[in-house]
Amino acid sequence: TASNQVAFSIGAVGAPGTPSALSAVVTDDQVTLSWVPPLTAPAPSEFVVEAAPAGTTGFVEVIRSAAPTVYLTRVPVGTWDVRVRAVTAGGASPPTAATAVIT
Repeated sequence: TASNQVAFSIGAVGAPGTPSALSAVVTDDQVTLSWVPPLTAPAPSEFVVEAAPAGTTGFVEVIRSAAPTVYLTRVPVGTWDVRVRAVTAGGASPPTAATAVIT
């Protein structure tokens, strides 16, 4: 018998582009990070902030945010490398270049 079934996909989502212009403002043990979301589609659903002790490659997730700015408090004393990834249901972008944060 003949079939009228048709297969198609709507809204297939790939990984987003990389955020840019990551900056950090440090006040005592508080850090404000901000960045520019990727300008190409697909739009990210959230961002993942990662950090590692300066000069190392052991980045770990610190926080997730729907907005391109986060406020971190009680950041341990030290020098940290911080980077951001954009995320969609299709995956995560490559990370931004690391930015040094000294608390």
